[in-house]
Order: sequence, then C-alpha cells, then structure tokens
Amino acid sequence: MDTTAPNNQPSSGTTGRVAQKAHEVVDRVAEQAAQAEEKLRSARDNASERLHASTDELRARADSLNMQISDYVQAHPLTSLGVAFGAGLLLAAILRR
Repeated sequence: MDTTAPNNQPSSGTTGRVAQKAHEVVDRVAEQAAQAEEKLRSARDNASERLHASTDELRARADSLNMQISDYVQAHPLTSLGVAFGAGLLLAAILRR
C-alpha cells in the first residue's frame, strides 16, 4: 500500500507528528482542567463550611435574643404590651400610605 500524499511526500510521518502534538495538547489541557476542578471543589467545600458555621452562629444568636425577649416580656408584661401596641399603630400608619 502506498502512503504518499498527492504531492508524493510521505503522509504518515507528518500525520503521526500532528497526532502526537494533538495528544500532548489534549493531555496538558486535561491536566489543567483537573487542577481547576480540584481548586473549584476545594473553594466550594470551604464556602460550604463557612456557610454552615455562619448559620450555626446566627441560629445561636437568634435563640439568645429570643430568650432575652421572652425574659423581658415575663418581667415587664405591661410595658411589653404597650410597646407591642405602639409598634402595631406605627405599622398600620405606614401600611395605610
């Protein structure tokens, strides 16, 4: 079988070199993509950990505030009722506009 191109030059050597270069480029790109994927996964995991920590902290603050408000309402029921009534009037006035 003849492996010459139309211009009578062997094509298998050139094709082989081009294919080898293409494989090298693909391998480099694949390696870079794998590194980028690992960096993205690491960043995602770090963000997830920070989010969970922030959520836990926020939940603890909300629970603490809820307990403080509950204690205040139990210690000062009439004052709490007056504040709630005033806040309701203010909210009603704002919503009517």
